[in-house]
Amino acid sequence: MIIRTLEYKFNITLNNLKNIDTKNNKFEVNIELPSMSVIQLEESNDVPDNYIVNFVNKDTSEKLTQKYPIIKLWEYSIDDLVSSNKKMLLPFTTLKFRKEVKNGELDIQSTINFKEHILQLQKNIVKFFKDDIVPIKTLDEWATSINYIANYIYKKYIKKNNPLRKEVEDMLKGFVEKKYTFFSDELEREAEERGLKRGEEKGIQKGIQKERINSIKEAIKFKYPEEIIQNMITRAGISKEQFEKITKEVKETENMDFQ
Repeated sequence: MIIRTLEYKFNITLNNLKNIDTKNNKFEVNIELPSMSVIQLEESNDVPDNYIVNFVNKDTSEKLTQKYPIIKLWEYSIDDLVSSNKKMLLPFTTLKFRKEVKNGELDIQSTINFKEHILQLQKNIVKFFKDDIVPIKTLDEWATSINYIANYIYKKYIKKNNPLRKEVEDMLKGFVEKKYTFFSDELEREAEERGLKRGEEKGIQKGIQKERINSIKEAIKFKYPEEIIQNMITRAGISKEQFEKITKEVKETENMDFQ
């Protein structure tokens, strides 16, 4: 992770060098070292506060040491991430429940905490939209990520003998349906309100249709009730043949999961 991040940051730095004025001094140049943080998603006892990187001159063995802070996601509450402008990390906070797994499953209290956590994430998504804090397209992507990770936890760790399983299942199904109708409607409304040019409007409509199909794929993958899927099909205006093709695509990828 740190190597890829450094590579990305240094590429930006090197590209910026092209704009440096060397007329006054052709034999000296200042290169700013990357400023960044490393994100650790899941809790571990051996994670330090900083990632140490040593820049070494292989000819002189001179060493320049840089410390890059590690953001330990499990130490942040949802409110912490919102107040510290780390909102983009919100979907990944659900992964913390893997640490609460005992004997391959979540117990009753952990399941309650899981449900409350997802509901709080949903409320924040809606609040961001109402307060016009985050673009609607970005919120849609966050909501999709939240749903995907939450369903992974639900299917793998909330067992059939858990009395809250059905309650969690209904909550997640309702979340997808609400996300689908809410964001699709808002994207269409935004396009209309802005009075975009015809060519741009077609691009927006294409994007909306893509999101509708993605939501249908989610519903098929997580085996939502037939009436919900049928409602999505009607809103998307897709044919029986298109639906069969989408179903086939989902089945071909249904074995993919978190590693």
